[in-house]
Amino acid sequence: MSAMLLSVGGPGVASAHTSVVESSTPADGTQVDRVEFIELRFTSAVKPAMATYALTVDGGTPVPLTAPVYTDDDTAVRFTLAEPLPHGQYRLAYQLVVADDNHPATGWIGFRVGPLTVRPSTPTATDPALTPAAESSGDALPTLAWAAVVSILVVAGVAGGLIAHQRRRR
Repeated sequence: MSAMLLSVGGPGVASAHTSVVESSTPADGTQVDRVEFIELRFTSAVKPAMATYALTVDGGTPVPLTAPVYTDDDTAVRFTLAEPLPHGQYRLAYQLVVADDNHPATGWIGFRVGPLTVRPSTPTATDPALTPAAESSGDALPTLAWAAVVSILVVAGVAGGLIAHQRRRR
């Protein structure tokens, strides 16, 4: 199965399960110096043939992924990278089906690659929080677009699952 490259964003969500990702490397929400592989460990087995993944950097630029490699019990997937990821803010989005109950699940993990920095504990004159913004960054539209993409993928996944289920009944 090839990895699908999509620009997906918005809050991490899971459909029918509160969370299918038990842990990840790098851990969700962390900042790390270097990433040579990405791994997701699931709370239960998933169906690899019905899973898609998309890695994006800095708000939506697609990053190619290697083919996913699953553990024998399909409870974890790993993407080994040809080269360490360059500095940036990354998001690995997933859409998959849980094997034990056939429920679709979507969501994402996010992490930052770059030198670890320590923020000053007291505000300074150049602190962005103290500097008035000249204009809005306009992030709402891309977030809505990403939410629409995720919604479409969920609907398509559910529809595909229902069609497959109906075909098996015949």
